[in-house]
Amino acid sequence: MKKILFVSYGGGHVKSLLPVAEKMQDMNCEVAFLALTTAINNLRKSDVRHYTYADFFDTPEVQEIGKRLAGSIDANILPIYDTSVYLGQNYLDLVSEHGDKAAKKLYEQSGRLIFHPLESMTRVLLKLQPDVVVSTSSPRSEKAIIYAAGQLGIKSVVLSDLFVERPLSWFIDKSFSSKICVPSSFARDVLIENGRPHSDVVITGNPAFDTLVSASQAQKKHKKLSYRVLWASQPEPEYFAENDTYGDPLLPSKIESELIKIFDARRNWKLVIRNHPNEMPRQYPEFIESSSNDEKLSDLLPTIDLVVTCTSIVGFEALILGKGFITIDKSVLTPMLPFSKYGYSKGIDSIDSIEDHLIDFYSNNKDTNTPYNIENATDNVCNVILDLMMY
Repeated sequence: MKKILFVSYGGGHVKSLLPVAEKMQDMNCEVAFLALTTAINNLRKSDVRHYTYADFFDTPEVQEIGKRLAGSIDANILPIYDTSVYLGQNYLDLVSEHGDKAAKKLYEQSGRLIFHPLESMTRVLLKLQPDVVVSTSSPRSEKAIIYAAGQLGIKSVVLSDLFVERPLSWFIDKSFSSKICVPSSFARDVLIENGRPHSDVVITGNPAFDTLVSASQAQKKHKKLSYRVLWASQPEPEYFAENDTYGDPLLPSKIESELIKIFDARRNWKLVIRNHPNEMPRQYPEFIESSSNDEKLSDLLPTIDLVVTCTSIVGFEALILGKGFITIDKSVLTPMLPFSKYGYSKGIDSIDSIEDHLIDFYSNNKDTNTPYNIENATDNVCNVILDLMMY
């Protein structure tokens, strides 16, 4: 029986990959999952056999280094034990590659973004001996394990995010992954135009959107009695090392303040605010509705008419359901998540113009044509894996 190793970070990455792992397991394939950081929480709720960094790298030295590094991270989503092993082992790989002094400087400059644990991921593969490795398109451990698989002669599949701008430099490296699954012809064309062979790229869609596509097709049209706008907030990095650019950490609060001012003057409209899990909870005026991260997006988005965000994938998920989508294209992350460039969102570059665009959408109230309607992406990705295992 062929063994498939899935590898993923949390958030949207594990939501894309876990349905595939579960489907392959239902097809009597031997499946294992290397859960990275917050993906651990998802896998602990699944019946898919999973591993974490702690299963391979839990030593006193790793724990000591990791606990020191974890002290500078403002997050408590995972137990300190898991966080420490992850950080400590990645840092040791950095030291192994660059030496103590250079590793310290690199980490101080870029933090976790500098991690590329090729040596550690090679050790994982030698231990587990999979026939195929499947990951999403994150840098760090996911990127490293795909390169490690190539060096060991192990076949691999990478499931791309909506956009390929961020991983483009390694996606077009022909030694990176046997197959790349993309969600659209836009993404496929970018890769092919930049030199990736046509046969390496397959349009499969993204399994994370399967439920939304089904809901969109089943959703009955009805006239809205109110105008509900969702502000999907996110923290803005002060410095983004991947493209050496500086952001404005106050950008989300500036946008939020403008939205609150607009909706204070228009009480017949309703503003719903959903903070990112990495943001500190905030208090809002009584006329603002707050959506906690415990509320399922599948329950919230059907009640929304329009999503405003900088770069959150929540806006694209709403678009699949036929909702409006506006992006404030002032984030340091906008070039990596160019929704408006691809025609998915209405992009605006001025906070002062938000109200005009809200009024325009409200006045026109046109049905939004979804640019994504791929059904059964989970099955599509499974078929790519099965085809690869046959040869």
